Amino acid sequence: MKKPLLLLLFVLCSFAGFSQLGISYHQSQLSFFGVNYQAGERFLTEFRVNTNTLIEDLSPELVLHYQFIKKESHEVYAGIGGRFQIDEGMVVPLGFNLYPFDKKQFGFHTEVAAIIGENNVFRGSWGIRYIFKK
Repeated sequence: MKKPLLLLLFVLCSFAGFSQLGISYHQSQLSFFGVNYQAGERFLTEFRVNTNTLIEDLSPELVLHYQFIKKESHEVYAGIGGRFQIDEGMVVPLGFNLYPFDKKQFGFHTEVAAIIGENNVFRGSWGIRYIFKK
């Protein structure tokens, strides 16, 4: 388990020089916090970890999103990734980001995701997103 996390951290850090950093919080019964890097115009890599749980039950996720609709005020994305530890499996999210303010750094989002593995889970969430513009 430690080797995949170290590799994940290395990959995320390597994107930092070429992309924008962002954070997000997703509220649901399976809430989570995310740190993301936008690599290029339409690809977004996001590392997520669940919240409101015991530390030994933290379940990291790594997801790659493709923003197939990307406008100044909103984005629609789909992706694929993996979840580790509790509810392990493949993650397939579909989501919507909305940036309603003049400065397009702070916004809202909603997402549904299928977690396909030993326990198949359909997760819905909503929350906030902040992008640290360069």
